[in-house]
Amino acid sequence: MKQLIPWPLYLVFMGDGFIEVLIASVLLGSAFTLHVLGLKQKRDKQEASKIYVS
Repeated sequence: MKQLIPWPLYLVFMGDGFIEVLIASVLLGSAFTLHVLGLKQKRDKQEASKIYVS
């Protein structure tokens, strides 16, 4: 069982939980935010290059 679960999830499920859940949600949230910002920047660059070409 222990080998099947990645260790952060193992901490969340098997630990007393609150701090681990908090850390995990912060990490997930920041990763998601960075991903969204990256997508937005990419789209902005594409629009900028379209304007430049036309």
